[in-house]
Amino acid sequence: KFIDEARIEVIEAIKEVFGLNWERFPFRSDDVTASFLLLLAGLTSVADWIASSEEFFGYMTDEPKNLNSYAKERLEKARDAVKAINLDHPPVKPGSSSFSGLFSFEPNACQTSVLEVTEKLVGPFLLIIETPMGSGKTEAALAVGDRFLRESGASGLYYALPTQATGNKMFKRVNEFLANNRAYQKAELHLLHGYSDLHEGYSALRLASVNGKEKDASVIASSWFCSRKRGLISPFAVGTVDQALMSVLQARHMFVRLFGLAGKVVVIDEVHAYDTYTSTLLDRLLEWLAAMDTPVILLSATLPARRRAELIRAYSPNHEPLPEVRYPSVIAITKLGQCIAKKVEGLPEQSFRVELIKAKGGERWQNVRDILSHALKEGGCAACIVNIVGEAQALFQYLKSELKFEKETRFILFHARFPLGQRLKIENEIDRLFGKGDSDEPNANRPYRAVVVATQVLEQSLDVDFDIMISGLAPIDLLLQRAGRLHRHKKNNPKRLDVLKEAVFYCLQKNLSAKIPDFGLTGKVYEPFYLLKTALVLERLAGSQIHLPDSVEGIIGQVYGPGEVEIPNHLAETLEDWRFENGIINRQIEFQGNSAVIPTPSEGGGSSEILLRLAQTFDDDDLLPRVRAQTRLARPSITIIILHKIEKHLSFERNELVPALLDSEPDSRMTRMLLAISVQISNPAWYTFFYEQEVPDGWKKSPVLRHCRVAVFTERVLKNGRNILRIDADLGLLIVSQSEGGNG
Repeated sequence: KFIDEARIEVIEAIKEVFGLNWERFPFRSDDVTASFLLLLAGLTSVADWIASSEEFFGYMTDEPKNLNSYAKERLEKARDAVKAINLDHPPVKPGSSSFSGLFSFEPNACQTSVLEVTEKLVGPFLLIIETPMGSGKTEAALAVGDRFLRESGASGLYYALPTQATGNKMFKRVNEFLANNRAYQKAELHLLHGYSDLHEGYSALRLASVNGKEKDASVIASSWFCSRKRGLISPFAVGTVDQALMSVLQARHMFVRLFGLAGKVVVIDEVHAYDTYTSTLLDRLLEWLAAMDTPVILLSATLPARRRAELIRAYSPNHEPLPEVRYPSVIAITKLGQCIAKKVEGLPEQSFRVELIKAKGGERWQNVRDILSHALKEGGCAACIVNIVGEAQALFQYLKSELKFEKETRFILFHARFPLGQRLKIENEIDRLFGKGDSDEPNANRPYRAVVVATQVLEQSLDVDFDIMISGLAPIDLLLQRAGRLHRHKKNNPKRLDVLKEAVFYCLQKNLSAKIPDFGLTGKVYEPFYLLKTALVLERLAGSQIHLPDSVEGIIGQVYGPGEVEIPNHLAETLEDWRFENGIINRQIEFQGNSAVIPTPSEGGGSSEILLRLAQTFDDDDLLPRVRAQTRLARPSITIIILHKIEKHLSFERNELVPALLDSEPDSRMTRMLLAISVQISNPAWYTFFYEQEVPDGWKKSPVLRHCRVAVFTERVLKNGRNILRIDADLGLLIVSQSEGGNG
């Protein structure tokens, strides 16, 4: 009763000071929607964070004369606070813009089609751009975002990607886009993922902002947005899709993240790349973004038709019948149900030949060696993509030892089990050597001959180009993504054999003669049902040309439906069993996903009952969610910090006597140094070993390090009974004695 009386007293005081009355509010309590309530909760939290800052609102030394004078004085401070964190002005000057004005080149076929479709849209929309790799989807999305920022008053843009690596690359492109357009002044731009502090470009932007060098800068990164949970409030941000998905998970302050996304243009790249669990979360996110009138742009080169229909239904369940349209296409659906679809005509045609490598066991690596030895004899750059870190390490060692050429060959290994700082350097080096370069001219950094061995970290969003590619078996849409890195850019080619004058994609095919094919550890990374269907499609395609974009839709349809694939009699029963098992597993995973997310915006009839439903998902004691808030459904992993024992001391490197302090909370510099030598590990035996260890006392208050564990290596080796970890400068972290099932 006392609390209720105090609340009423505060409300009455606010009404008096600001001259409010209930009749001025444009809604009745019965009309309040779930989205309004959660956005109000987010606004209240953000306002409270600003108001709680002693920097903006210092303690008063004298008691105010009355509430009116207090409110007037504090209102001025509030305006100054909002101005200090650059939320006092629109993110872009209003007015029209042209594509060529934004990018200094004319739009291509994909970009022209996107602009034609978006000109017809009325109200909030879902835009799906399905065109081949390298067709300019990123620029198309930024141009659409720019238009709605200028013309519709959108509050900013969030660009979401599947991985930290792809987020790092996109951050550079968005930064350049904002910096090169004068309409964006003091645009707050932030990189959102767990290790953004190690990104050189983002760190430099933050440092310039702290030092006051941003006075005339068009792009800045103020420290206020760098605190946890505040990144999405920034007008512009690039990061992983996980940051956006957290807004619909049963997690603390999820409504702050929703508030950060509301009113922005949300771009989600590589939308085909998410598994059943993450896709379930994404569907719920689309429901809430639609309820908040937030436009969404989805990008994909290889999106199955069924998944496209699910995404459309999530955003606009009552849309008009979708017109028939063939790949490549641009499809738009407004929140009100308007549908526009356009086939993209005039894209450059590309093609590659499919060849299969069917050798068993160690002979596979010999065949890979022989292919590369012949193809790269007179120069060229090759990529070998496999699905398991251990396989990548083994193949790299084998090729580096067995491939012999007269001129020097550059060998690069790229996977997720390098220490993070080293991994970022490798990532940047791959982009420097095999990327597009800084102009329309061929990349002058491209080596005469190179072999890159990598895991899946190479297949998504990295704009790199290779002359020849060899890949492990994966679902067909992912194989097409990998093949999209073939003959992608203009380059000065050395004299080479005829085999490199056409794009050739080699796939390590599994033995399909047995009744139950053995996909090994790859079968734990991807669903065996889709691996088998892909393998059957590849059997038919072997030796033939795949034409982009014409072949994409039909090939994907054969694996994901409704296309048919020829099934040998001895595999029919296995395929049907795996189809049944896949259906059961997916339903279980969907249940897990639906158990982890907040209710739909329409639950409870759109009334305040949504708050009650949300409250029921949290424990009463400390408002912690009852379920674990995770955006990916994978086996548990843990981050270890690799330190070396030298006599009685711990150091970062065996020959560098820099103490790694564990008892005191590290400062930002020490935190970055520790993160640079971190590795994420999911091997079950080692996960258990490290999980049971105590977090160092000095790390427990660090938001970044509090879940990490120390891994102390002696002579670069760590033993736990028969289990051995070894850290190698060229290979990364090796799990020596355990068979591993984790991917890169």
